[in-house]
Order: sequence, then C-alpha cells, then structure tokens
Amino acid sequence: MNKVELGRTGLSVTQFCIGTAAVGNMPDAFGSSVPEGQAYKTIEKALQGPLNFLDTASNYGASEKIIGQVIRNSRGLPEGFA
Repeated sequence: MNKVELGRTGLSVTQFCIGTAAVGNMPDAFGSSVPEGQAYKTIEKALQGPLNFLDTASNYGASEKIIGQVIRNSRGLPEGFA
C-alpha cells in the first residue's frame, strides 16, 4: 500500500486509515451501537491489516480506551505502525 508523509511529522503513513469513532459505542451519533467485544475484534483486525494508523479522538466515546487495551494486550504496536 502506498504511503505518504503525514504533514511535517516525519511519519510515513498509508493513504487510508481506520476511523475509530464507531467502535467507541456512540449510538446517538451513529444510530446504532457496537458491542464491546466486536469493537475489540475490529481494532485487533485493523492492527493486522495493511493500514498503519488509526484516526481517534477523545470525543470518540470509548474508542481510545479500547485501542489502548488492544495495543497493551498485543504487547505493543505492530512493526511499521505509525
């Protein structure tokens, strides 16, 4: 997958990323909810794929907590992840 430099950060990222707002379980924003177990599986799969960065923010519900726990359980980010 093609990579581009992310602004002036020096990071080389894939041209696409995974948006994680939906896994934060925000039914008011999305009209549905994502069960916590499925949210964990989604992030685990995302870390195994060809993309190397996730879009997240503190207002994305529980997404940052879930991402952090998946990374911790995986013993860190995969090689090449930005």
